[in-house]
Amino acid sequence: MKKASEYRRHAEECRNLAKAISNPEHLAALAKMTEAWESLARKRVERIARDKRMANLEGRGAATVVPEKVV
Repeated sequence: MKKASEYRRHAEECRNLAKAISNPEHLAALAKMTEAWESLARKRVERIARDKRMANLEGRGAATVVPEKVV
């Protein structure tokens, strides 16, 4: 599974591509792709937080869950 920062990097690449495009259909497609990458980043961050909470509830502590640097 990719890191949230990787998903955000893909979203930024879509935004940069959109700056050079004038075709409305292509712009719309890039906007959808950007939102999809941003959504994946948000879900990844939520998943990490949920996994940490679950580990704490199970008494394993946060050290058991491999942390991901959130950028």
